[in-house]
Amino acid sequence: MKRRDFLKATLAGAALATTTGVLPARLFAATRPNKELQPGTASAWPKLRVRGSHRGVGEAIGEAFGPTTQEALKTRAKWFKPLYEFSTSKDGRPIVDEMLAKARLHAGAAVEELEGWAAGAGMEFRQLFVLNCKSEIEAFIDSRCGCAGCTTVAFADDDGLLVWHNEDGHKAYQGKMFVLDAAVPGVPRAVGLVYPGIMAGNAPWVNDQGIVMTTNYIPSAKVHAGIPRYFLDRMAMEARTAEDAIAIVCHPERAYAFHHIVADLKTRRAWTIEGNPDKISQREVKGLVLHTNHLRWEGMKDEPQFEKYIKLSSMPRLASVTKDLAGIAAPRREDVIKAVSTHEGAPYSVCRHPAKGSSGATLGAALFEATKGAPQGAAPFAVEYWKGQPCLGKVATYPVG
Repeated sequence: MKRRDFLKATLAGAALATTTGVLPARLFAATRPNKELQPGTASAWPKLRVRGSHRGVGEAIGEAFGPTTQEALKTRAKWFKPLYEFSTSKDGRPIVDEMLAKARLHAGAAVEELEGWAAGAGMEFRQLFVLNCKSEIEAFIDSRCGCAGCTTVAFADDDGLLVWHNEDGHKAYQGKMFVLDAAVPGVPRAVGLVYPGIMAGNAPWVNDQGIVMTTNYIPSAKVHAGIPRYFLDRMAMEARTAEDAIAIVCHPERAYAFHHIVADLKTRRAWTIEGNPDKISQREVKGLVLHTNHLRWEGMKDEPQFEKYIKLSSMPRLASVTKDLAGIAAPRREDVIKAVSTHEGAPYSVCRHPAKGSSGATLGAALFEATKGAPQGAAPFAVEYWKGQPCLGKVATYPVG
């Protein structure tokens, strides 16, 4: 599908969106949020339940997880320093300022939430903004961290839907993530796994409309001073339909590349979407779809990417899950869990543990299922989050709605 035709079709159906495709800034007056922090357990992440404005949600996150955020930044100071210096340099400041301006214009509610996070944590807002533009800035300065990437499995047929996602990232975040259960007046309540310092939406989430999303980093060589992808991911959490969510993440002013699985637990349908600032490819999931961290679909696979990273990590992981799952006509949860728990090819395996000389690890995982007559196919919807590597079997269920 041509980019122009795709955008026309998806944006036309986005009832949530404004004419820019996402919620405007200051949609709701800031009020002191109602919050509750549940401590983590051996098998469950800490969970922050917040009811309030976007600003209030951010403040609650900052107050609860400010120390964790600052600790993670301190651990990654050597990596973060050039990103921040670029944002204040003669050449880089105009680019970063333009991305902030685009985010305020098209994803203003997400910016307000991040401002609240900075205030609640007692941090400089620009630090957090740069952290939430890390992929874009890395592309501008042509320097990638080489961290682990994610692995996604999606299967849909007439009997049901299954979406699995291994969430991989820098080992500095190992054990430091948390679950956010956020309800802002007038938009769907959502539950998502969150990195310290990075807005919700990037890691797997589900909202009370049954909309699900997972994301995969794509090391594209193309970047644009547009809306950073994390801001669009955050706004997609408030979509009422899968079409709305797709329209938001495919906003024509997007800054960088992505891969998403967007699913609807009510209808048991899912879509796989690849994009960069110039092009988009979307297809419905029919049968088994496997994805790691490189562009694969027709019209996208020949787009320029960071080949060293892809050959080192992304392609071997894709080959691993393909070997384990492609021969199974209808993979069940136990088949998928076995495939995503493999250590074959370590330290760049699908299930990745911290290792000397390697910066990445599998930080957690998520499973969404909806079968005919199954509870997750109707409200209240839920996600199963694994704490740490899936091979450890530490899992808890988080309902929403």
